[in-house]
Amino acid sequence: MRNVGDIITKVKFDVDGDYRHRNIPLMSPRVLESSLQVVMRKVLIGAGLFLLFGGAVHAEGPTLEKNVTEAVGRLSAFDQSLSFQERKALRQTSKNGGGRFSGALLKKYEEREGLKQRVEDARLMVDLKRRLLDLPGHEDFSSGALNVRRVQEAETVARTIVPAFADLRRQYEMVRPAIFHNLLVNMGIKDQGLCWHWARDLTDRLRDLDLKTFDLIWATARGETMREHNTVVVVSRGHGLEDGLLLDGWKKAGKPFWIRVPDDKKHPWKVGQYYGGR
Repeated sequence: MRNVGDIITKVKFDVDGDYRHRNIPLMSPRVLESSLQVVMRKVLIGAGLFLLFGGAVHAEGPTLEKNVTEAVGRLSAFDQSLSFQERKALRQTSKNGGGRFSGALLKKYEEREGLKQRVEDARLMVDLKRRLLDLPGHEDFSSGALNVRRVQEAETVARTIVPAFADLRRQYEMVRPAIFHNLLVNMGIKDQGLCWHWARDLTDRLRDLDLKTFDLIWATARGETMREHNTVVVVSRGHGLEDGLLLDGWKKAGKPFWIRVPDDKKHPWKVGQYYGGR
């Protein structure tokens, strides 16, 4: 027998013009109260996790994937605005680095190169974000506020690191190959640009982000030898070096490079010690 609180009676429906009385089962007050308690408990837990992990790190503006679409669109629109002669001349300009042209054509060449760089940077950011989100341990952050935080942090790391490669390349005045740049530093001709300078400065920029779902590890291969190499590795919080993604600015003289630690067969990476003032 149903409790009076379980049903509501005498509700009228218009069916083919007739009003009929039907009983509609509803939740009892006890069931309703219990369900509300469950919902409120989940809300409070989610709010608590958000407060615990903070809200300082966030990806500003459009998503990285949208940035790629917009950057490609701008480049395509620029190309469509060019005349046939300009396109032909710019193809030749690309082959010789723009050195033989001046004036308006050189300006268009430089503008197009800037648009191409934006496309490349946007794609690199998306690639880095996805690799970070796929790191071992991602399942620990797969729901609720933790997942939101992790996605935000992956985007923020990508937005920080890709421009950092270019900034540090200019700051160090890197030359290629990187091993030749090392020679210039050791001779006193260049001030910085060794692998540990890259690892230090990239680490400092990442530390400033106050990451909660990722950890940073300083990695060293062949320590205290002529072939010593240093880099920074990003791992899911609580995970070790072998589960990480290494960010190496030295390897390609400032060109963005990252790889999973187990996939780098050339370096026997071990946990190292941070070289720096912070």
